[in-house]
Amino acid sequence: MADDRFNEILRFLGTRFAEERDRVSNAVAAVIAELRAEQKTIVLDLSERVAAVRDGMPGAQGERGEQGEKGDPGPPGKDGNDGAPGKDGADGKEGPPGDKGERGERGERGERGEKGERGDQGLQGEMGPRGLRGETGPPGPRGEKGERGEKGTFEPPSEWIDGSVFHSGQLVHCEGSTFCARRDTARRPPHDDWSPVALKGKDAHAGEARGLYDPKAGYLKLDRVAFDGSEWIARRDDPGPLPGDDWMLAVKAGSRGKPGERGPPGAKGDPGIGVKDGTCDGFTLRLTLDDGRAVIVDLSPAFDRYHRERGA
Repeated sequence: MADDRFNEILRFLGTRFAEERDRVSNAVAAVIAELRAEQKTIVLDLSERVAAVRDGMPGAQGERGEQGEKGDPGPPGKDGNDGAPGKDGADGKEGPPGDKGERGERGERGERGEKGERGDQGLQGEMGPRGLRGETGPPGPRGEKGERGEKGTFEPPSEWIDGSVFHSGQLVHCEGSTFCARRDTARRPPHDDWSPVALKGKDAHAGEARGLYDPKAGYLKLDRVAFDGSEWIARRDDPGPLPGDDWMLAVKAGSRGKPGERGPPGAKGDPGIGVKDGTCDGFTLRLTLDDGRAVIVDLSPAFDRYHRERGA
């Protein structure tokens, strides 16, 4: 109970202290504002008194002084308004003729006069610049058929020989191509001295037998591959996946034949080798045989073929 009473007294004193502090702060602020206002009034009054003491009060008007010396002329004043026009004076004497004036504008064309007599022929003038080329005219009529000329001869191409001179128009066979000489020359074709007549061709691709189809391999036109028991031929270079529009079926797989007659039993063979152990790592099968040998089998082609056939 005593502690509660003590705390209550402390809270009361704290509240009263805050109220007194705010009241004193407000009173001090009001006094400061009044002092500042009075300070402005005093400063203004002092400024006016100082100005009166410095400049003095206006005195009575003094006596007229002596006339000063004549000052410099002032700037000219503005032009006055024009006066009323005077009466017309008497006509003066005719003055001398003035200078020749500028040529006036061309007047309207008059009527054509009568044709005069033909004058003497003048001297020949200089030749003018060449005019622009005119447009091509229409084709003329077809001429009459000429007489049959003499039978021409064909000189077969000569083989190129280093160091020899060949004359203009002569045909030469060089490295599988035929050239015609544009001028007398000893330069080896091809060269600007020669015009090609027939260039050497490239051997055509006849296609190759590429074995089993590999989707990762590249194929050219006419290449042959085996796929799913049939033979296919590429229609163009880079034919794409098989089967497809760019592949042509050449030989279709035949149907399974009838089983043949049972053959005689064979001789007894040697004991076979069994598999002792086997592990599979991804698409790689590792087998350990009874005799200790290791066999590695890649299963990727089997899985690829399975997915292709399932997709087809």
